[in-house]
Amino acid sequence: MTDKRVVLIKSNGTMIVKIVGNFDATTTPILNKHCRRIAKDATVNKIVLDFQNVTHIDTSAFACMVGFMQEHLKERTELYLKNLNDTQKSHIEILKLSKIVKIIS
Repeated sequence: MTDKRVVLIKSNGTMIVKIVGNFDATTTPILNKHCRRIAKDATVNKIVLDFQNVTHIDTSAFACMVGFMQEHLKERTELYLKNLNDTQKSHIEILKLSKIVKIIS
C-alpha cells in the first residue's frame, strides 16, 4: 500500500512506515488513516517509523506520533523510530518520547 507521502511495507509481522518529504499538518491525516488501518491488522507486532526521507518535521507531526504511539501501545505492538537525524532525536528526547519507543539506526 503506497501513498505520495507515506509508504507502507509489511514483512514478517513488521510494518515499516516510510514518511517522505515534510512531516507536518498535511502529512499527519495520511499517517492517522494508516495508523487506524494498521491497528486492525492482527498480524503486525512491530512498527518502524522510518525518517530517512523526512525533510522537515513540525509540532503537528510530534502530536501525531504521540497519538500513533498511544494507539499501538494499547495493542502491545512494539514501536521503533528509525533513521532520525540529530535534530529529530533531540526533539524526541526533549518530549520524553524516547521512554516509550525505541530509536534504531
